[in-house]
Amino acid sequence: MKSLLILLFFLVPVLLTAQQPVPCDSLLERLAEPVLTGDVYEIPLVSGESQYFSDEWLKGSVTLSNGLTLNDQHFKYNGYIDQLLWINKNYLQIKLDKKPILSFTLRDKDHPDKYYCFEKLQLPGNSGTDSAAFYAQILYDDKFSLLVRRKVIRNGTDQWNAGHAILDNFEKKNIYYFREGNRISKGTDKIRKKYILDILQGFLPEPTPELWTDKRFRIKTEEELTALTEWLNRTQNW
Repeated sequence: MKSLLILLFFLVPVLLTAQQPVPCDSLLERLAEPVLTGDVYEIPLVSGESQYFSDEWLKGSVTLSNGLTLNDQHFKYNGYIDQLLWINKNYLQIKLDKKPILSFTLRDKDHPDKYYCFEKLQLPGNSGTDSAAFYAQILYDDKFSLLVRRKVIRNGTDQWNAGHAILDNFEKKNIYYFREGNRISKGTDKIRKKYILDILQGFLPEPTPELWTDKRFRIKTEEELTALTEWLNRTQNW
């Protein structure tokens, strides 16, 4: 009996300690913290155009398929592999798994109020698998939207150091898409009135003959294409 009392004397404090609740705020913090997965990535040496939307690490956020968002992290978007790179808390460069990331936002380093928003885009007729989707930057977001894929393609190689090093050469290729509801237009890498109006034919709810005849409608730059999208939102009955 004496031995049993001694054993209880030592066990009771241990049991009480083990049953102490975890602080609610701390528990919620851990449950709500999104988990980013990926592989350590070494950025290769290249020549010509950069593979990146920005060569600098930009502060931003990612939204995951489980509805959680991770804010105030540093990212780079690589248009060649169409994936987002992240610096984790151990300062390792991680190539993030594409599947769980629905969208991400990057903040301009020199203009903190300027943001670049990207979302995962799935074109009609594709297999529906995640590998068929790609990230596109939202240039204008409304009932009728304009998006652009910041694609990077490999364009041969260059020799460096008297031929002792051969580096891949890359070039950037922007592909533009219009979207209305679930409808997405075919893409074009040419910002010319002819190509744009051909895409818009049958896509707009109302005819727009003035686009063909009015010389004020210049469509040669990304800014002018964005302005056209804004005008169509104001003048069309979507």
